[in-house]
Amino acid sequence: MAVDKALVVSGVTKRYGNVVALRDVSFEVDRGEQILVFGHIGSGKSTLFKCIVGLARCAGEIRVYGEKELGRIQRLVGYAPQETALEPGWRVASVVRYFAELREVAVDVEKFLADLGLADKARSKIGELSGGMRRLLTVALAFLGDPPVLLFDEPLNDLDVDARKAFLETLVELKKEEKTVLVASHDYSPFLSHLDKVLVLSKGRIIDVIPPSGISKYA
Repeated sequence: MAVDKALVVSGVTKRYGNVVALRDVSFEVDRGEQILVFGHIGSGKSTLFKCIVGLARCAGEIRVYGEKELGRIQRLVGYAPQETALEPGWRVASVVRYFAELREVAVDVEKFLADLGLADKARSKIGELSGGMRRLLTVALAFLGDPPVLLFDEPLNDLDVDARKAFLETLVELKKEEKTVLVASHDYSPFLSHLDKVLVLSKGRIIDVIPPSGISKYA
């Protein structure tokens, strides 16, 4: 198995009881590629990301830079889920420290929050933040430890115009840094000028791998 591939997904199948959420999904992503995982609601996008980072058990094999042991994969992959499922009673600064400890990285919490424009929210509880602030924090936590592979599930949800623009500009910077990025979204339009190719998911299967210019037929 070539370790120059940033991500290799081979024959991944995920069932929830009698429901097949993913069926024999296989694809490869090169270092520095930026991929849109596109599909309508219920196509399996979020389940695929959860399988990659080990939040959902599945059949098949997943390797990140040749590593298949879950603990090593989790150190190589930063993940921002669709659901901002942070404990509402936790303080914002405590959440940052907690995730930094999970990833075994040092973090200047004050600077981290200042860079997000959330310096004045350090002592606030997660439940006191707006939906946009929670989304912003969730996306930012994926960057802790500077992982080489990043997964963003519907990253623009709840973000205002300025924050959406900032995220899309970040994709440009990540490309320069040769970070590998996968974005899952049912709305392809904001991403087309930023990403290299599109994986089209439907009913848990990859039905096409196309350049961004070809996506309109699946809209």
